[in-house]
Amino acid sequence: MKITDLLRSSTFRLAISYMALFTGSVLLLLGFIYWSTVAYMVQKTDASIKSEINWLAELHREQGLDSLQAIVTERANDSDRQASLYAVSGPGKTVIAGNLIGLPASGHDRKGWLNFSYGDSSMGDLVLQVRGRSLELDTKHVLFVGRDIGENIALQRVIVRALLWGLLIMVALGVF
Repeated sequence: MKITDLLRSSTFRLAISYMALFTGSVLLLLGFIYWSTVAYMVQKTDASIKSEINWLAELHREQGLDSLQAIVTERANDSDRQASLYAVSGPGKTVIAGNLIGLPASGHDRKGWLNFSYGDSSMGDLVLQVRGRSLELDTKHVLFVGRDIGENIALQRVIVRALLWGLLIMVALGVF
């Protein structure tokens, strides 16, 4: 039997159709796994930031600016919170407490979240990928809380790489 006869046979076309259907199904499944995992990581980070910013805003309402500055300074200097960024700004957006040199100027999405890269001279070559949120405390002061999401981004890359390898292996097995 010639190869051209094999390629024209209904059995071969049916096998190719099943392989295409299976590949499409696997792509949908892998896409669902990826997007579900990424959504979970973002949701967990966002919930942590929202909770902390609400707690700090409540502290400001109940105990005033001095207490807020003291807590933000303490949290900014806490070695267990290396992946956290804080800032309380005063008039003119000058940072008066926290571990950010200045508040991010722009880039908020429709829901009020801000994603940016951050690094200063005290960090050496380290650049953090930050997701955070600002809250206006009063007419003069703004509170910012952010988290380094570099590990989340690295994990997303690992997941994509694993999913692509899985897809490649599945296609190779299908062709075999």
